[in-house]
Amino acid sequence: MPKIYTCPFTQNVNPQVPQTFNNADGTTVKTCYTAGADDSVIKAIIVSSTDTVARDIQFHISDGTTNFQLRRVNIPASAGNSTSVAPVDCLSGFVGLPLDEHGNRVLRLRRNFQLRANMVVAVTASTDIDVIVLGEDY
Repeated sequence: MPKIYTCPFTQNVNPQVPQTFNNADGTTVKTCYTAGADDSVIKAIIVSSTDTVARDIQFHISDGTTNFQLRRVNIPASAGNSTSVAPVDCLSGFVGLPLDEHGNRVLRLRRNFQLRANMVVAVTASTDIDVIVLGEDY
């Protein structure tokens, strides 16, 4: 790889459509974010739930062939759906990720790699868990 003499700035904000997990999805792995052609940086992963039971969600990085598990996060019952339970910021406790200029955790993705997720156990019928990923493309 040749040496880069310019500072890489993100070119555009790329919020992707929120991914919803419901009972019919079971434990299916779903794509939550796909990196752009020149790599991407994920700045936030926000999860909310209408389920009345706490659930675990697993996050993976995929190269298109293999899912590499990153982390498992507990989502409290009614997170983000109640004034007493906030939505879950899944990057904040992600040990080992680099920090941005504001001290927040970020996840960098190589071009065309994906951030994927799945529920460990299916959510309760007639409820859902929503994953919102906010990222920027270089």
